[in-house]
Amino acid sequence: MEIILFVGCVVDQFFPETGMNAIKILERLGCTVRVPGAAGCCGAPAWQHGQEEIACEVASRCITELSGEHPVVVLSSDCAALFSVHAPLLLHNGSAHHAVRTLQKRVFAFSDWVSQHAQMPMVKNVGHTSRVACHVSCCLQNEGAPQSMVPLLSEWGGFSCVDLPQISACCGYGGGLYQSNPELSQQMAAEKLRSARAEGVEYIITEDMGCLMQLRAVAAQRTDLSWKPEQIVHLADLIAEGL
Repeated sequence: MEIILFVGCVVDQFFPETGMNAIKILERLGCTVRVPGAAGCCGAPAWQHGQEEIACEVASRCITELSGEHPVVVLSSDCAALFSVHAPLLLHNGSAHHAVRTLQKRVFAFSDWVSQHAQMPMVKNVGHTSRVACHVSCCLQNEGAPQSMVPLLSEWGGFSCVDLPQISACCGYGGGLYQSNPELSQQMAAEKLRSARAEGVEYIITEDMGCLMQLRAVAAQRTDLSWKPEQIVHLADLIAEGL
């Protein structure tokens, strides 16, 4: 089966190894993977910063590049939310609206695609890691989107997935808060990390690249929290390590 992997601008610029790991996993599932280089950014950064005109332009160009019939697997939940929720509101007229409505039916979060198409456990308990917490971005929580990370890790990987007391709290990245109010943003991330450490969590797993950058940055800055940036991991990187 041929699929399109949309890596997004953050993976492309800062975490190319995550994109390569995702390709490795999807190919292990028997997929022929195509990565459209011209797709670039989905428009989510502009949307989150209130730049609607720029978001429309970027999203429209990206959606055109993703046109076709093949499934589109998305690595970051910010991008998935843009395609599934925000783009239909931004592009509400003419051919662009039809294109995004068509794309909606073909978009899958990475964890959802792996869960639906793997014929055998894809995750192995890596080293001593057993207690993990899944961080689901607030953009997905607010939309009530289904999330497959927990069953994938617990049922197939043997990990103990810990429900944190503040699991639904924003990490401080959402809505560009990390730029508009960096002090508050860092406090929110620190509280999230502190709560996870109190529950004995060893790794935090996420599918959102913005949240990943935010939590890693604060972990690096706040040595008092006893977290290392490499303990905050994208799901694709964790799975690839266990293959």
